[in-house]
Amino acid sequence: MKKFFVCAAMLAAMILTVSCGGGSSNDDGESSGSQVCYYGDYKCEGGNSYFCGYMDGSNDLTWKFSEQCSNGCDSWTGKCNTASNNDEKQKCTDGTYACLSDLTAITLLLPEYSIIVCRNGEWHETGEVCENGCYEEDHVFSSKDKVCKQSDGGNNEGGNNNQNGDTEVNCNNGDYTCSGDARLKCQANDWVYSETCANGCSNGECNSCTPQCSGKECGLDGCGGTCGSCDSGYDCSPAGSCLRNNSCSTHLDCLGDGMICYQGFCQSPWNKKWKVTFTSAKVTEKNKDGEAWDALGGLPDLVALMRINGEEVFRTNEVSNSTSAEWNKSATIDFAASTDTIRYHLFDADAFGGGSSSDDDTWLDSTNDEIFNFDHELDLFTYFDQNEKEVCYWDNGVTVEFFCITLEPAW
Repeated sequence: MKKFFVCAAMLAAMILTVSCGGGSSNDDGESSGSQVCYYGDYKCEGGNSYFCGYMDGSNDLTWKFSEQCSNGCDSWTGKCNTASNNDEKQKCTDGTYACLSDLTAITLLLPEYSIIVCRNGEWHETGEVCENGCYEEDHVFSSKDKVCKQSDGGNNEGGNNNQNGDTEVNCNNGDYTCSGDARLKCQANDWVYSETCANGCSNGECNSCTPQCSGKECGLDGCGGTCGSCDSGYDCSPAGSCLRNNSCSTHLDCLGDGMICYQGFCQSPWNKKWKVTFTSAKVTEKNKDGEAWDALGGLPDLVALMRINGEEVFRTNEVSNSTSAEWNKSATIDFAASTDTIRYHLFDADAFGGGSSSDDDTWLDSTNDEIFNFDHELDLFTYFDQNEKEVCYWDNGVTVEFFCITLEPAW
């Protein structure tokens, strides 16, 4: 089944002004013509909208000026386009039908008296033709049963003929009914489209809706609107809360939430394994008191170690009698929780001339053995993808010129 394109619909719209007959405007603003109109109907003429009503002081029907159309007049409905419906693709109401006159059918390259149906705001061919002609050419009906004439000249809807020869349907003028989400009004003994109900239609009335936004900062309100939107970098959760999304390009996208950017996503660095490497260190010739590092006047024996909550988890080898060390010693460490106290130490292993780095921690019990330490901070997790991965600390040149480590993901 083919779809009618905009160019054809625009040309047909000009032809469809015959739907209620032509005429010209007289001095009092009424449009007169030979064709009888049906009360409540609308038509387009001269780019303006006219409706069928009673002449002043008379029971005779005539076309009367309704309004001037600044956005053009819709030939199907006979009413002025608004800024929202002035799209040539939206020229009909879903579920309505029409029978094409010979001129309109020729324009759209379809057989005369073809039946068309509105779907998704556009007219589509049904492939059916009214064998006895249209009940009313180029007129929109709410049901396909009302479109075609019967052999006796009436349409498919049963009932008695009124004074204009039209077949009456079972409705009273001014009543309303529902067809899906569409609200229909009875005019001239026929159901015609009135409006589309955003929240559905029941018993001839559009359903009302109360937005449901209590406790929500984003997401749908249940009435076709929203409760708000989230800032860039945040997504709306199913519960209606704005949560930071996982995508990232730099660590700055994630650090505010205590996370890092890894493989394009914000991820927590905790409860994960990291490769920790003590790379190097350098100290001054004398200790902080300006004296030799050991009792015999020798240089320090440098060793680095890592403690978590006071417990040693990793240490390097000693570099004996030297003010500098290049260990490049690594270990895979489980960083369990952000609440842990993680500290990196630099010691002189022979400050008291006893023990060695292979012994237990008793040889480092005295604070006199420690040269320097620093605590772990969140940003230490962010250097692994930088050009300079090594992070170095110092004590402003008192004794430590640098003490360096690297951290790399091991998950």
